Amino acid sequence: HFFSRGRLFEYPEHQAFLEESLQIAEDDQIRWRIPFCHHPPYSAGPRHHNTDDMHPLMQRFARARVRVMFSGHEHNFQHSQVGGIDYFVSGAAGKLRRGRPNQQAEAHTVSWSDTPHFLLVTIKGSTMTVRAIGELVDGQLTDIPRRGPADEFMAGPITVTL
Repeated sequence: HFFSRGRLFEYPEHQAFLEESLQIAEDDQIRWRIPFCHHPPYSAGPRHHNTDDMHPLMQRFARARVRVMFSGHEHNFQHSQVGGIDYFVSGAAGKLRRGRPNQQAEAHTVSWSDTPHFLLVTIKGSTMTVRAIGELVDGQLTDIPRRGPADEFMAGPITVTL
């Protein structure tokens, strides 16, 4: 019966955890709140798309000044921006799904790739750098090639600032 009532974040014990974890105090010293989950709120596919019923969670994140969220589920790389939050899907390390995402407008896609990768995230003060790393070439980690919504080529790290 545990999973019979909807999304886990809707359960009272999870709601209490979220409220406590995302609470903003007057003397708040926490710079980065970085939530992650399996199902992405925004996903352009090609197989899995935007997750229904996550809007209450996204509203909580916005109130808590979350700037970035990480998820998986779809087996590719995707970066979306919605309401001042950067959403990353990284699901192509263990299994890869080839193919162009087919709902980029609905997912607010900034860039995507169907190349095997892992994410390397570094934070320095109020700047986060996200790199989707593909392979080691001549002893150097290389960023995977990405495409924008108009199929334009994109490369290099993605910067998120507070």
